[in-house]
Amino acid sequence: MTLAPEALRSLVGAGDDCPCRLAVVNSCHGEAAGLAFAEAGVPHVVAVRGADGRLSDRAAIAFCRSFYLAAMAGRTVRQAFDIGTAAARQVAPP
Repeated sequence: MTLAPEALRSLVGAGDDCPCRLAVVNSCHGEAAGLAFAEAGVPHVVAVRGADGRLSDRAAIAFCRSFYLAAMAGRTVRQAFDIGTAAARQVAPP
């Protein structure tokens, strides 16, 4: 089932206060969903953005594993993102 960005924004932003503090959209074309989360008031959004919107499964797994481990270790969202990005680049084709 696909959820349109407008519907996602409406669902997440319903009510007075956005309950979600972090959204990670780890898919090839996640930019629209990421923007919908941000527009709904989610303060930290991580999503794939790029000219071709491509993301290999191996790179996605490496990013998530490193991102979540860094976040659980107490790193900031920015630090966890940078660590995840570095891990994804190690497995991505040149």
